[in-house]
Amino acid sequence: MRASAAFVLIALVTACGSTSHPVQRSAPKPGTLEALWKQPGESVALILGSTDFSTGNVRISFLVVNSRGRVIESPKARFWIARAITAAPFRQTVARLESVGVPGVSKDESVKALYVAHLRVPVAGTYYVLARPVGAVRIGGLAQVVVNEHSSTPEVGEKAYPSKTPTLASTTIFPSSSLRSSRRWRWIVCDRKYR
Repeated sequence: MRASAAFVLIALVTACGSTSHPVQRSAPKPGTLEALWKQPGESVALILGSTDFSTGNVRISFLVVNSRGRVIESPKARFWIARAITAAPFRQTVARLESVGVPGVSKDESVKALYVAHLRVPVAGTYYVLARPVGAVRIGGLAQVVVNEHSSTPEVGEKAYPSKTPTLASTTIFPSSSLRSSRRWRWIVCDRKYR
């Protein structure tokens, strides 16, 4: 009796844990951002170069890096934006690779350029962007961007944010005020920098 009960238990556990056909996820709906992202090739996350976006003309800079850490540097990438991953893109443009760094100085940097896309986003909200570099490497990068009504970055000429930047007088890591007023301190700090 015990042997038959153990056999029934093993059969039940085995039957419940296996399936005759593999579980398949449904394919993304054609025409959606997800379908464009899941095209043949590698699907990765974009590395955004900025995060402060506001309505109107939006400049989005980014890198496409494969799963082995290699930066993809095709001259152009197709670029889409949608309200959701499962939605159809409402704008498409071409992102172009732009050099970064100082010519002649930034020679040994691992990232020599990044992609920049320009597009118009009239309404604030959360969006998803997709970039697929044009060329031999088949890869698509996806990222979420938040577009605000107004930028949090001050405009040129606006008053800067107040900050509590420490000074020599306000910090405790520098010598006491009696030493700072002495001739030795003036020699250490003031006179030595002119030699």
